[in-house]
Amino acid sequence: MKTCPTCGAQLADSVKFCANCGTKLEDMAAPQVESQVLPTINATQTTAAPQPNILVLGILSLVFGGIVGIILGAIGRKKGKEYMAAGGTLTGTAKVGFILAKAGIIVGIITTIVYAIVFIVYIGTFIGLANNGAFENLFY
Repeated sequence: MKTCPTCGAQLADSVKFCANCGTKLEDMAAPQVESQVLPTINATQTTAAPQPNILVLGILSLVFGGIVGIILGAIGRKKGKEYMAAGGTLTGTAKVGFILAKAGIIVGIITTIVYAIVFIVYIGTFIGLANNGAFENLFY
């Protein structure tokens, strides 16, 4: 067993990513335990904050929408795919985040298309009004 250096989760020696926080572990060697007593961590003690996980990226991709949502969703999907490629299985919040990241990409694309259509209609309307003389008395 090895311990994740970021969140302290107990992991099998064969895993390359932490199932709890997503930290990459492949360069980490299994700890050499001698006959010494290792300190324990109480539930009240704090550990280092986990790295942003897939769930956070998925939620942010939905909240921001547009181009930012597409980028955050792509990052969340990439983290999930890296984890699965290393032999991990997405469960719990990681699985939800992976799904939300995909939804964020879709919502971001739809939002970007809607904004583009609104912009085109707005410019077209403005040009149409200008050609019909709606703004002639504005500058005289």
